[in-house]
Amino acid sequence: MNTMLSEARSFLKIGFFGILLMLCCFSARATHLAAADMHVDYVPTAASPYTYRVTLNVYKACEGGATLGDRATLFWESISGCLPGNNLDMGTPQKDTLDKLCDTFKAISSCRPDTGVTDYPAFIRHQWVLVVTLPGPCPDWVFSWREGARNNIIRNINGGNLYVDAMINNSKKARVNTPRYSVDPIPYVCLNSRVAFPNAPKDPDYDSKVSANMNPSYDGPTPYNYATYRTDP
Repeated sequence: MNTMLSEARSFLKIGFFGILLMLCCFSARATHLAAADMHVDYVPTAASPYTYRVTLNVYKACEGGATLGDRATLFWESISGCLPGNNLDMGTPQKDTLDKLCDTFKAISSCRPDTGVTDYPAFIRHQWVLVVTLPGPCPDWVFSWREGARNNIIRNINGGNLYVDAMINNSKKARVNTPRYSVDPIPYVCLNSRVAFPNAPKDPDYDSKVSANMNPSYDGPTPYNYATYRTDP
């Protein structure tokens, strides 16, 4: 499934938000990351007006051998270098099990290891939240996270890292927030069918907003080119 990207711009703020969503085929092969998204909220403190809460959501499909670690490192920098960046460990995540199953099948989803069932797909989400105080205003602050590796069962992507970022422009005012998606990236779709996934982007600042399909990124904002469609051996 193609990556989806939501971007909001105004005279005072640019918000950039990326989500990487991949549809899995379920088998016994080991896989890793399925999707991720990030958003930033303004949370001023008495010590600094340039304080923001960064929320990172990372998803894995519950397949044989799939893992999702408990550590995440957040990076931030000004693209133009107007002020120094930094990075911090995001601490302990909050964990949730997510699925689109009806109540009859939730108890026997693939995320319930005691049942031994793999035919009912579900996901584990780790959510990290970190409050960051920036050294001051810049027009191009970028918060980012990267990790390896993507779900290698995706038939038109040959593995690779997963990268997601969010951008703010606080050079005109400190009170800025980024867009975010209001629908979890875990849809059920039919194999070999064309699908439109309404991930419902929204912007708490009510700026103009544009959504566009883009190639996913890896280990930085470099686009990851899709491979020729391949079949499992």
